[in-house]
Amino acid sequence: MGPWRSRHEGPIGCLRLKVGCVSLIVIDCTIATPPGTRRTPALFCNHTPTLSQLALSFCRHRRLSFVGSDKKRCDGGTGDKTARPQWPEFNNEEKKSAYSVQSLGIIMSTTTTTTTGLVQVSSTPDIRLFYSLDGPLDGSRPIIALSSSLAADTHLWDDFVTAFTPQYTILRYDARFHGQSPLSSTPDFDYAAGHTIEDLASDVVLLLDHLHITKLRAFIGLSIGAAVALVFGTQHPERVEHVLVVGTKAENKESANAGHQARITYGRENGPLALGRQSISRWFSADWITAHPDKVAKLEGIVGTQSIEGFEASIAALRRLDLWKYADEVKKRGHGERFVFVAGEWDTPVVPESRQLAKRAGSRMVVVPESGHIVNVQQPESFYEVVREVIEK
Repeated sequence: MGPWRSRHEGPIGCLRLKVGCVSLIVIDCTIATPPGTRRTPALFCNHTPTLSQLALSFCRHRRLSFVGSDKKRCDGGTGDKTARPQWPEFNNEEKKSAYSVQSLGIIMSTTTTTTTGLVQVSSTPDIRLFYSLDGPLDGSRPIIALSSSLAADTHLWDDFVTAFTPQYTILRYDARFHGQSPLSSTPDFDYAAGHTIEDLASDVVLLLDHLHITKLRAFIGLSIGAAVALVFGTQHPERVEHVLVVGTKAENKESANAGHQARITYGRENGPLALGRQSISRWFSADWITAHPDKVAKLEGIVGTQSIEGFEASIAALRRLDLWKYADEVKKRGHGERFVFVAGEWDTPVVPESRQLAKRAGSRMVVVPESGHIVNVQQPESFYEVVREVIEK
């Protein structure tokens, strides 16, 4: 069965929900809204309680209300707490036909395929990037590209992919020498010399060209990935509609270099897991770490497995960081509305500089409440709301 579009009249014959790493689940369901009302559309599920819970998770990410086989309506993140109406019996065709599927502006496909590969971004020296593509490249869905923070890989965005793949094709990649992007095969490669943010932005261009992607709906970068997104969006405005610059400082200060070197030394002496745990303790409060052991365990599995070489090479890029000229160029070209700067409320070193970058670019600044540096992990629902507001307007 091909893609099902919400503008089509009738129920969804089968909808496959991908929840994290769980295999695709087929659920008989329909989306409907009571006639003559302005209530949020609801997903009706005629299935077991376990699968209904998966559907409820799906709905919460998509601002749909949910009605399970017990006909109890659950709020899908809409804040709608008003009295519940009488919903139609799922298997009553006469009643169901009176409820038309609304134009939600989304595409739900019965399958989501994942394609992975390596792309050569430099032959001398040898540098290759790993990428993961969730969804088709046939033009049926807009494409979002994601760029990760320092010492992280594509798995930092797993929950984001689950939330957005029914509507979008998601392109993730591992930055140079991170995750599944291998170390260079060039003998005596100088990781300490590293690379620049501009180099990392050029990598994105080569990746898009490799996949024959001419334009992105959005490029979302986090931390060092945010700097990459800003540079890419400034240098290649024809390749992206919206750029979300999430959690980056504007420049490196000389006083920060000692801290950078101390972390490299700590990683060499104690290994990547210890370095990863140190990063987590900087990104999140002790209370949050205690309250979210499952998320912390996953984060340790991500940041605690990165190569020290990749960390050192990217630190070299951060030492050269200077984004003021790119913000000024965005302003000069009148492109400020295409960029949105985002930071977590508690990310105190970043918020003031991001705010100044946004001001100089003529762009909007959004502060995510009760979040530190890694906003997509600490406050995913709030972050997803920001993303949808930007890319769906």
